[in-house]
Amino acid sequence: MDSAISGFVKEQIKTNGITLSVHHGGHGTPLILLHGYPQNHMCWSKVAPDLARDFHVIIPDLRGYGESEVVVADEAHRMYSKREMALDMAASKRPILRGMIVARAWPIALLWIILTGLIVWRFWKSFRPLIFGRLGMRNWR
Repeated sequence: MDSAISGFVKEQIKTNGITLSVHHGGHGTPLILLHGYPQNHMCWSKVAPDLARDFHVIIPDLRGYGESEVVVADEAHRMYSKREMALDMAASKRPILRGMIVARAWPIALLWIILTGLIVWRFWKSFRPLIFGRLGMRNWR
């Protein structure tokens, strides 16, 4: 399916019990770009085609955002926790969601990555052994 981002395609990917809308394009090392609150994949539309020259750029809409599935929240709102959003990226059996994660927005991200920064931090905290195991750095602490 065509994506609204030039040169990209859109896929629906099942992961962690939900369906995410994922836009991807380019070739090379996988690079996952995550949007912040309250955005969607389109926040990357101007830089993604440039990054796609050197990377396989992967831009998912997080659960409940954009074209991804909306999940009914429980009383504790666990279904929309940063842990669940990180697990959405890690639990995919499709290699498209495995890659290097970059939080919105590239070098100037530190000013407003509240949501995305917490998701990346939770991903790092929960899946550090998986990341370094794949890099062959099993004894890293």
